[in-house]
Amino acid sequence: MQIHNCLICLALFCLIGAESVAYGQAAQPASKKDVLINLDKEVFRLDDILREMEAKHAKAVEEAKAKAVKRLKELARIEAGKGAIANARDLWTEVVKIDLNDAEAKKFFTAINRLDIIEREKARIEESKQRNESGSVNVPLRRVEWIGENGQLFRRVSEKDWTMETVDQDGKKQEERLQLNEVTPYYIELSLEGPNFKSFRRLYHGHVTRRFISDERWTIDTTGHWKD
Repeated sequence: MQIHNCLICLALFCLIGAESVAYGQAAQPASKKDVLINLDKEVFRLDDILREMEAKHAKAVEEAKAKAVKRLKELARIEAGKGAIANARDLWTEVVKIDLNDAEAKKFFTAINRLDIIEREKARIEESKQRNESGSVNVPLRRVEWIGENGQLFRRVSEKDWTMETVDQDGKKQEERLQLNEVTPYYIELSLEGPNFKSFRRLYHGHVTRRFISDERWTIDTTGHWKD
C-alpha cells in the first residue's frame, strides 16, 4: 500500500510538472510586441488591484478622520465650558483642517467673530490643491505624441489638452479634442465628451485602452507606441 501511494504521488507530481511546462511554453510571448502587450496587460491587472486598495484606504482614512473630529469636538466643548476660549479656538481650528465644512465649527467661529480662520484654511487648501495639480502635470507630460497601428495619433497641444486624429475607411482624417484627466508613471488618461456620450482613453507604453462612462471595464483599443 505504501509503495502504491508513492507511485500515485509520483504520477501526480509528473502530471502537474508536465502541465506547468506546457503552460509555461504556451504563455511565452513570441515577439517584442507580445512582450510589451503582456506587460501592459499585467500593469492593467495590477492597476485594478491598486484601485481596490486605494478605495479601502480612502474609506479607512475617512473613518479615522471622523473619529478624530469627534474627539476634538469633545475637547473643544470642555475647554469652552471652562471659559478657555483660546484653547477651544485652537481645537476647532484643527476640526476645520480636517473638515472644512463642519457646521459646528462654523457656528463657533461665527459666535466669536473669527470666520477669517475658516477662510484662511480654505485658501490654504486651495493653494495646496493647485500646487499638487501643477506638479502632477508638468513632469510626465514630456511625452507629447502617441502613434497607433490603426492610424490613431494622439498629440499634446497644451498642459491639459490633447488631440486624437483618426483615419476612416476612405482614408479621411478626423480630429477631436480630448481633456487630460490623470497622469501616472504607467499611463496618461484622456477624456472625450460629446452631446450624448463620454469616453476615456489611457495611453500606455504599447497600447491604448478605452471605455465609455457606462462601462465597468477597459478594453484594448489599439496597439502602438510613444514617439518620444
